[in-house]
Amino acid sequence: MGQPACACARGLPHGRVLSPTSEAGRGGVLERDGHTEAAVDLSRLAGLSGVTTMCELVRSDWGMGRLDDLLDLADRERLALVSVGDLAAYRRARAA
Repeated sequence: MGQPACACARGLPHGRVLSPTSEAGRGGVLERDGHTEAAVDLSRLAGLSGVTTMCELVRSDWGMGRLDDLLDLADRERLALVSVGDLAAYRRARAA
């Protein structure tokens, strides 16, 4: 789906397929501190196209996962956890 000519996203029943430039804007987290912008910025910083996949963490009680849940998951699975603010600070420092 990350290929410009791909038509495979047509008719998907769940989720959203977004254009990173129209949804996230060119300025990314420096323009708006949102999750979509952060996901696109991370992709672009990795040298990729800006196409991303996002999901929401759901707890066992079907409630939406919050920061404490994310910290527990990151610790348990030994994952890095980066905030939108951290990413914005990194981008500002690189732009200076």
